[in-house]
Order: sequence, then structure tokens, then C-alpha cells
Amino acid sequence: MRLTAGSYLAADEMSTEIEQLLRWCSLLVTSVVVGYAGQPFLRNALAALRHRNLNMDVPVALAVTAAFLASALHTIAGQGETWFESVSMFIFFLLGGRYLELRARMRSGRHVDNLARAIPQMAHRLQGNSSQMIRADELIPDDRCLVKSGESLPADGLLCGESATLDEAMLTGESRPVERMHEQLLYAGTLNVGNPLEIQVTQAGENTRLSTIRRLSERAETSRPVQTALADRVAAWFVGALLLATLIIAGYWLQVDPDRAFEIALATLVVTCPCALSLATPAALTAATGKLGEMGLLVTSPRALEQLSRIRQLLFDKTGTLTQGHPSIEAVQPLAELDSAACLAICAALERGSSHPIARAFAGADDPALTVTRLTTVAGRGISGDLGGKEYRLGNLDYATEPAAEPATELGEVNPETATEGSEATTLWLAEGGRLLGRIELQDSPRVDAADAIAALHTMGIRTGLISGDNRGVANSIARRLGIDYAKGRLSPEQKLAELRRLQRQQPVGMVGDGINDAAVLAGASVAIAMGQGTDISKTRADAVLLNNQLAVIPRAIRLAGDCQRIIRQNLVWALAYNLVALPLAASGIIQPWMAALGMSASSLIVVINALRLQARSTA
Repeated sequence: MRLTAGSYLAADEMSTEIEQLLRWCSLLVTSVVVGYAGQPFLRNALAALRHRNLNMDVPVALAVTAAFLASALHTIAGQGETWFESVSMFIFFLLGGRYLELRARMRSGRHVDNLARAIPQMAHRLQGNSSQMIRADELIPDDRCLVKSGESLPADGLLCGESATLDEAMLTGESRPVERMHEQLLYAGTLNVGNPLEIQVTQAGENTRLSTIRRLSERAETSRPVQTALADRVAAWFVGALLLATLIIAGYWLQVDPDRAFEIALATLVVTCPCALSLATPAALTAATGKLGEMGLLVTSPRALEQLSRIRQLLFDKTGTLTQGHPSIEAVQPLAELDSAACLAICAALERGSSHPIARAFAGADDPALTVTRLTTVAGRGISGDLGGKEYRLGNLDYATEPAAEPATELGEVNPETATEGSEATTLWLAEGGRLLGRIELQDSPRVDAADAIAALHTMGIRTGLISGDNRGVANSIARRLGIDYAKGRLSPEQKLAELRRLQRQQPVGMVGDGINDAAVLAGASVAIAMGQGTDISKTRADAVLLNNQLAVIPRAIRLAGDCQRIIRQNLVWALAYNLVALPLAASGIIQPWMAALGMSASSLIVVINALRLQARSTA
């Protein structure tokens, strides 16, 4: 621009030799700009043309190449107009817009990069009274590891000591250290900020919770949202129409004023380049996805943001979703010859390999001497296994008594048909061969932010529902305490899906869950959110994972998704309106090439900056 400014400001006073010298200097500088800084546009345009596609880089490359070659020929000939400053300005502003978009993408993907670096490369494996330094990926289940103060956990495992203080910000976004107690599950990548601790490895390498989350993040990054693909298709047609319009305008001016034909065609090509149109959707989606990651909601599906903005009803599972997921045993009622301790020991043996939150309630009663074989889990119903040659079942009443021809009658004062009606405790039945041996009642408190999250959803006009495999009394009790609109209990996974399908006939319905029995309904929901502490199968079926398990994030995320859709619409309206106004001005010769470069670049920058507002927006 400084080389060209002289010809603008002192054209009448400048000698031909000086003017030609400045032109050659401009040619030299612009050659570097086009040959180096313009490479991305030229390469992408050539790749698109080889595949017989049109993208926004095609008109950019065409305009840059045409303007540069025409300017170079005029410089060599010593006469004619040059547009070196327009070419340089065009490339500079386009790269500026892409730089801003890249920063948004990097910010969005920073969380995934941090996850990949969180697990340490080495681990201290304990062997007797000594420790051995090995690679973390060499750990196997049941290994014991020492984690020193200030070190990150190399694997998922159970805490062997009485207590530990951990920084779980990598997984949950919660900056305050948390206390974990004996035999609680600790996760790889969390930081030990207290005394040295020991863990018994449960999962290592690619099977840890952190690795699962990283894979889900990478899947989301490699997927293309439907909106982005649609915008690219529209842009391709727009590019084709732009090139056709440029040819028509050039042909017209060749007849009217041949000296101005190239300049006007160049201005038309530059000013109407659909860069802003192509950036409108991905820039907003990238900014919103990054913001959601900072809030603790990891987007794992390209459809999540669009669907979140559309839902008018949200369904919740109960255990581990609306409740803490740490049930405690409230009461044990033996119904046969076994005492309470024996009932609990059998229950603990059956639940030993389960990932359901209920299994944690029996951890303290586990007897290593009891070995269960042929363990079978039936989602939403219960678990069974052989112990000492007998088959035991633990679950709901129908499942526990299924092998029996008729319900057992020797149950003292307990009537199994009505025992759970009106109860506000989760009730499990232990049976052997269809004969009821015991009844166990569990209590699990609601999450501290659940009521506030439900209230916020209602304020936004979103109806809420609770669908649970637990008994109706528990479901209704939790729904009343949290202000949920309605509740249904004793639902199997198939019945949960049927209820979802029924509601979806009226409006888009979302689902929040965490367990194996939620996998089907999560897969069928308009948008599915899995709890971070949930099972891996629920996360793979979900469109987003709530890493910090804070339900208050959900209404904020829905609000942000709505803001994202509004900004996409604003960007598209702006991009289309700009082109509708700029095209006739360029075609009439009012806009010069340098003005076209400035206008088109400014249009793209406005779109990107408007999208970046999502990252700075407060959604509280």
C-alpha cells in the first residue's frame, strides 16, 4: 500500500521512471504475497476443480491470479492499470478472517488436546514393598499403583487408602479439589493434590474414562454438521452463479467500454466472493462448541447444537442423573432363612462386576470368598449369577421371581405384589430359584443443582419428565421434590423408548441419562446428553457428555444453542444482503477492485467476529 500510495497522491507530479520503478517494486513484493501467503487459496481451488467442485476458494484464486497476471503484464509493457495493492489487501484480509476462525477452532479443540496430555506416560507399580517404574499403558486391571503428591493418576482405579484429595478439573471443569473416600473410583488424568495415595487399577490405557471422552471428542471434530454441509452446497451454487454473472458483465462492458471491462469484471468477482456465506455457519458452530466445552458439556455429535435449540421437552433418568448416583442401604429385610449380612454378601457378589451406580451401595459388604459364575445383566431389570450351584437374582420383583411358577407365599408380613407401591425408596429383591430371600431398600439423594436446573428449564418453556426403571413411588417422590412436570416408574428400556416415541410425535424431545438401560432411549432422542460418570455405552449413544455432572449446565447450554442459531441466521442474512447490494454496484463500475477487496474482506471479518461473540457471552 505504501508503494502504491505515491501514485495516488502525486500522480501528476511523478515522473514516468519513478512510477515504473514503484510498479516493479510492487510486482516484486506482490509476487511474494501471492506465491507464499496466497498458497492456501490456490491449492484449495485447484483441488476443488480437480474434483469438479466449486468452493469459495475458486473465485478467490481466479481473482488473485487474474489481477496479478494482468498487473504484471501491464508493468512489463510499461502502461495500463495495476492492482497489486488490491491483490495484497485481498489476501491479507482473507487470511485475517481465517486466522480468527482458526483461533476459535483451536480454542474449541484445546480441551481435547489437554485430555490427550493429562494421562502421565509412566506409573509406579507396586510389587510387595517395592515399586517399579513402568509405562502407564503397561498397567493391567488389579495392579496396584502409587501416585505421589502432585502427580496425575495413570489409570482408573479404586482408592486403597482411607481418603484422598484430588483436582478433577481436567474431567469436570471444577477447580476446587474434591475429597474421595476408601474404595471410591478415581479416574486417570486427575491430579493428586494431597498425600501420596495407592489405587487398585480397574481400567488402563485406551479403556480409561478419559480415553473414552477423548475418542468421543475426536469423533465430533471429524464429523460435519448438516448445517455446514448445506452451507457449502449453497456456496457452491453461488460460486457458479457468480462466475456466470461475471462473464455476462464482462461481455457487456466489452461492448460498451472495453478499457474498463477487465477492471469491472475483477471488482465483480472479488466483491461477491461468498467467503462470508461459507464462514457464516462453521464459525458460529465452532465458537459455540468451544464455549460449551468450557462450561463442562462435551459435544460429541455434529447435530447436537441444532437439536438442542429445538427441543421443547426434556426427559431424565433418575439414578445417577437426577440423583447423586451414590445410593446407600436404608434397610434390609430377610424373607427366608438368610440373615441380613448373608443377603448383602450375595448381593455384593452379584454386583461386583456391574458399572451401575447401585453396585456402589454394596461395596462394603463384598466377600472375596464368594465367587459368582455365569453372571448375566438384564438392562433395566436386574442381575443374575450362579453361586454354590444355585442361581441367584437381584433386581425388580418381576425379574427376581421370574423362574417361579407362582409367587412365593411364605413371606411373613410382606406382600410382594404391593410391597413397593407408594414407597419412596428404591427396592431390590434377592431371590433364588424364584423364591424371595430378601428385600433391600436404597436411598439416593437428588443432585444439589437439580431443582434449580428444572426451574430454569421451565422458565425457558421446556417441559420436563422423569422416566425410570425404579418403582413408581420413588419416581413420583423425586419428581415432586424437584418440580418435574410428570413421572413414570417401573419402565423397561423398551418402554422408555416407546414413551419417548409417543412424545416425539408432538415435538422434539431430549433425553438425559447415564446407564446401560438408557442406551436405547438416548439413541432415539432428538438430542441425547449422557452424564460424565455414566457408562461408556450411554456416552457413545449421546450427542453430548456432561463431564462435570452439573445439571445446571443443561439450561445454559440450551440457551447458548439458541444464541448460536440466531447468530447463524444473522450471518447468513448479512452475507446474502451484502452480496445483493454489492453486485449491482460492482457491475455498474462504481466499485473499484481495491474497494471490492476491502468490502469482501470486511464482510468476512464481520461474520467471524459476530460468531466469536458466543465465546464471550455469559449464559448464566
